Amino acid sequence: MSNNKKYYRTVFKIEVLSDEPIGPGIGLEDIAYEISEGQWSGMFLDEEVEECDEERITELLKNQKSDASFVIEEIWNEQ
Repeated sequence: MSNNKKYYRTVFKIEVLSDEPIGPGIGLEDIAYEISEGQWSGMFLDEEVEECDEERITELLKNQKSDASFVIEEIWNEQ
């Protein structure tokens, strides 16, 4: 890993108003659907952007159980 390409981590904090508690394990698609088409109301409260190098983005991808080659072309080309 030797290039100087930058990557970005963006964290959004949203507020959701609903008529019952939101269960654990709900996915992003379900949250978006319920806010835009369903019975929930939602809005962004905060956004945090972090510039990352390959080492940091690889660490973050591993934390998400994602393959780093999904983002980092050099790893993709080695496979």
